[in-house]
Amino acid sequence: MTCERWHTDRVVLIGDAAHAVHPTSGMGASLALQDARVLAQELLTTTDGPPRRAFRRFERRRRPDANHIRRAARLEAAVTFLESPLLRRVRNGLTKHTPLFERFVRRTTRETGR
Repeated sequence: MTCERWHTDRVVLIGDAAHAVHPTSGMGASLALQDARVLAQELLTTTDGPPRRAFRRFERRRRPDANHIRRAARLEAAVTFLESPLLRRVRNGLTKHTPLFERFVRRTTRETGR
C-alpha cells in the first residue's frame, strides 16, 4: 500500500511512511536513506518559492524506484510464504539449483545459529 501523494504544502513523507515495503525485503531503511538524500538535494536546489516544489520533484524522482522495489518485495513474499505443498516443492527444487543457494544457506545458518 502506498500513499496517493507523499506531500502537502509543508510536509513530506519519506521511507515507510510514504512507501512501506514488505518487511522480508530488507529495503525499508535503504529506501528511507535514499529518500532523505534525494529530498535534501531537492531542498538545497530550491532557493525560491515554497518547499512544495522541492517535494513534488522529490516524489517524481523517487516514486518509480519505490514502486519497483515494493512490487518486487510483494512477489518475493508471495514466493517465500507459499501455502501449496506442491508449489513449495517446486520453489525449493528451483532454489537448490541456483548459484546463490549455498550463500543463502550459509547466511541463514549464521543468523539462526543452527
